[in-house]
Amino acid sequence: MSTRDRQLEIVNMEALADSNDAYPLTLPTFRRVWLGQVANVVGDATYTVAIALFLLSRPDASRALGLVLGMAALGGVVSPLVGGVLADRYRRSAVIIVSDLIRACAVGGILVVGHDASLWALGGLAAVLGIGSGLYRPAYSAILPSLVPQEMLARANGLRSLVNRVGVIVGAATGGAVASAASPRWALVADLLTFLISITTLIGVHEESRRGKDPERRSFAADIGEGLRYVSSRPWMAGVMLQGTAQMALVAAPVALALHAHPMVILLASTLTGVGLAIFAVIWTTALQTSVPREQLGRVFSVDQVAVAGLTPVGFVVAGWLLQGVGQSAVAWLATVALATSILVALPLPGLRRLADESQPRVTEPAHRDSALAGPEPGLALPASGDLVP
Repeated sequence: MSTRDRQLEIVNMEALADSNDAYPLTLPTFRRVWLGQVANVVGDATYTVAIALFLLSRPDASRALGLVLGMAALGGVVSPLVGGVLADRYRRSAVIIVSDLIRACAVGGILVVGHDASLWALGGLAAVLGIGSGLYRPAYSAILPSLVPQEMLARANGLRSLVNRVGVIVGAATGGAVASAASPRWALVADLLTFLISITTLIGVHEESRRGKDPERRSFAADIGEGLRYVSSRPWMAGVMLQGTAQMALVAAPVALALHAHPMVILLASTLTGVGLAIFAVIWTTALQTSVPREQLGRVFSVDQVAVAGLTPVGFVVAGWLLQGVGQSAVAWLATVALATSILVALPLPGLRRLADESQPRVTEPAHRDSALAGPEPGLALPASGDLVP
């Protein structure tokens, strides 16, 4: 995109920000990035189906699949904090590209070693895939305020939430269809193509390098600690994240194992839960994007991700033990009490009603001042696209 084109789009962003009919997909850069991430979500769902069918012919298929899914989940738990630091130090589009390359290499590695490879090889590659996913999520959440004016953030997050739900269905159907028509191997190849689409849409999206505003070079541990302190110093933010931790570990995991009801009841409950989570995701993500300074946004989203996902595997283990020890009914009641308690405890927290600090206004920095469309600040040299060297 030329400098003139960027300037024209900045003018369009300013005009659209003043319009009540403005919609994020009218912005070419957001539309391109969003379409790339549609492919990313569809590809992730395609992989989930494809890898199960890919390993099905092994004599130890259940063990292999459990290991692959478990190692990917583990990689996704240990890497977000590092991903948050990268997202705050460098251009977020470049971090997403790197995460796509890591995941593409992992899927390609699985194709190379084959379905009959050792469990160690499959588990290691799955862990690499999970690490790439952990780097991706904070960067994508943090890049959105740079692509749209603040007035459009809720709608942009709504589009993202829609894709996260619909994309899973489309991707699962795609994985099954390709595996049936050709083979599971070709379904994994289709997943590889989605990474290529995502990377193509991100090339040319220019952002500021965050390190340019903070010449002090700190360690990763210091930057992670700063993000943790920022969250812990805001009761509403820390409270909602800890509430998510408790609900995922003590409610979602036990219910997933203990629920044995009529299929229509399960379908209705799942639908209502999905709608509620989609609405909350839009409200919560927008609140963070408008309350947290841009230079710390990646780390805050990484803490949120770890808080929600970190103890979920433990919840499944504990729920399985409780089901055998005390029975389904007792586990369901424990989950109900945990859900009610987590809500009641969070209600009095300062700032919860506004989802913002009571004494501070929301971040109102115009998107184009810190934008994928804006040129570099005077005297600040930016690295080339995709270059992670500060």
